[in-house]
Amino acid sequence: MEEITAGSVAYILVVFGVLFAVRYLLAMRRIFQEVGRPAGFVAADYFKPPKPEGFGAAMEPSRRYAARQYYQAAIFLGTGVVLLIWLLATGAPVGMG
Repeated sequence: MEEITAGSVAYILVVFGVLFAVRYLLAMRRIFQEVGRPAGFVAADYFKPPKPEGFGAAMEPSRRYAARQYYQAAIFLGTGVVLLIWLLATGAPVGMG
């Protein structure tokens, strides 16, 4: 049976984090289409989902969904990046094999 290396786990965590980040951006796009959004890019609008009723009571289910995607992306990306940095700092082989 083939063993999974720490480098493979780090890459998998980063890929999952990116996928959850894409789902978060799509959820935010859906919220902005329903609520409306001021012209231009405002980074603060993307940090509203963790705040309860950030977009009003009617958008609460969509906000909670976006917040879950936000937290999962942060956890997976953070863990994967920390693991990659640790592997690179210790000189361990980092690869998918």
